[in-house]
Amino acid sequence: MTGREAADPTAHGPAAVTVVVPVLDEEAAVVATLDALEATLARCGRAYEIVVVDDGSRDRTPALLAARQRIRVLRHDDSRGYGAALKTGIRSAIHPWIVVIDADGTYPAPAIPRLLDGSERFDVIVGARAARNPHDSWPRALAKHSFRLFAQSITGASIPDLNSGLRAFRREVAQRYFELLPDGFSFTTTITVAAIADGLAVGFTPIEYLPRIGRSKVRPIPDTLRVGRQLLRLGIRFAPLRTAACVAGACALMFAISSAWHAATAGPMSTDVGYLVVGGAVLALGAYAEGRVRRRPLQVERPGT
Repeated sequence: MTGREAADPTAHGPAAVTVVVPVLDEEAAVVATLDALEATLARCGRAYEIVVVDDGSRDRTPALLAARQRIRVLRHDDSRGYGAALKTGIRSAIHPWIVVIDADGTYPAPAIPRLLDGSERFDVIVGARAARNPHDSWPRALAKHSFRLFAQSITGASIPDLNSGLRAFRREVAQRYFELLPDGFSFTTTITVAAIADGLAVGFTPIEYLPRIGRSKVRPIPDTLRVGRQLLRLGIRFAPLRTAACVAGACALMFAISSAWHAATAGPMSTDVGYLVVGGAVLALGAYAEGRVRRRPLQVERPGT
């Protein structure tokens, strides 16, 4: 079963899947990624299609994709971002389940069937990498760990992997959050936090994480700042009181540090109270916003319901 000639997705049996592969200048890895995908999906017993979204590649990637016979290629004339490429692929999907996987060789295609084994129990299944990625520099690892802790604080749930690039989810989950999902690298972070905060069934399946092939497109400082800003937006939208409590806690910590410093140096201490005032005001606003938050659970049809 391959491509658009696959079995009718409405037929009985395992849910059919559209695999979306965002690509930007991945000539070194895209062929091996697609070979592994086709071999894995051919054995998984599901109807499927592979949709590759070329986000404006300028290397040999377009020529390599043109030579493939059993995939569907969509192209952005200019690079719009990782999240924009995923949204283009999801909009064009013909099957009820979406799998996303990077084309840089970091995620193992053979893990996809294990993720899809949870399709009757979960709305989102994330391929969870080890908590400490040995390929990350320590500043990047620290930033990712901090973001994960903040996401756990605003959702009240354990999140083994916040932004894995290998995951499966019901198409309507992504459609529900399309206006919220950004065009950049924080797409995966956003859908993870939003789904958990909205009470959807989110599962995590351990996977191996491999060294990248080719050059990374991540820009450490701007992309890290964008992820942090997006997490703060999500916290304000889904859990304003918990988010306010985190900010107030940071203000209280600054008050304690500043007061201790001024006490040791006989400096002015009156300004230190400002941290407490700001923290209290943020907490009050969070409590007010919490009372106005209204969310409806996503209605998804599962087999047998």
